[in-house]
Amino acid sequence: MLRALAHPVLFAGMLVGFLLAIAASAAAQVAVGRLVRDRGRVRLGSARLGPVRVGQHGAGSSRMLRRLTATLDPFGAVAALLAGPGWGALREPARGGRGGRLVALLAGPLAAVLVGVTAGVAFIAAGGSRPVLGVAGPVGLLSGMLLPDDPVQRFLIGLAAEAVAVGVLGVVPLPPLTGWRVLMLFAGRSAGWQRARYYLEEHNVGIVALLLLLIFPIGLGGPLLLELVDAAVTGVLGILA
Repeated sequence: MLRALAHPVLFAGMLVGFLLAIAASAAAQVAVGRLVRDRGRVRLGSARLGPVRVGQHGAGSSRMLRRLTATLDPFGAVAALLAGPGWGALREPARGGRGGRLVALLAGPLAAVLVGVTAGVAFIAAGGSRPVLGVAGPVGLLSGMLLPDDPVQRFLIGLAAEAVAVGVLGVVPLPPLTGWRVLMLFAGRSAGWQRARYYLEEHNVGIVALLLLLIFPIGLGGPLLLELVDAAVTGVLGILA
């Protein structure tokens, strides 16, 4: 995302898209978790945090800031700044059946994608070119390619691409992402799975792997995971084209 600083309006759109996506993802996981009679808990990386409580006499802006802070994951924010896509703190149902927990978990990435699609619709409504959405992945936008001249359209396309990217990245089966928690719902209890979980979660190997795959190029191409996310984003937004 820092590469978008050369285009301040695009940077603002991507930043807002990231914040809206992680907030919508957390809210959706909590709401669906309650619908299936589960209470949410926050996982920040491999750490578990209790529910955030804000004093009733606090200012409205203070409440919003604390709630936003509760949805941030420091490593996810670093990934967003350096690569484009990032992730927020995962709200996982603490109890309940496998089916209910699965639905609650997947509600997060879906909500982020819906934020991006809504921004894509707004981009079209603002006079944006539909074909541009079909190539509006993070890689293309951060390279400055095909950016619309209109500032409103530029803001909206940045918001759309970033929000969808957050949702797509969320289903990757590496901790601390939603995809990993989904995988763990169906993983066995063999020694191999327990060993993998121990190293990937407790030793933060999963986070390191995510950052490496998002930031560092492989061979002559770009970062492998970033390229895959970019292809998925253009596929999703291309539906609107």
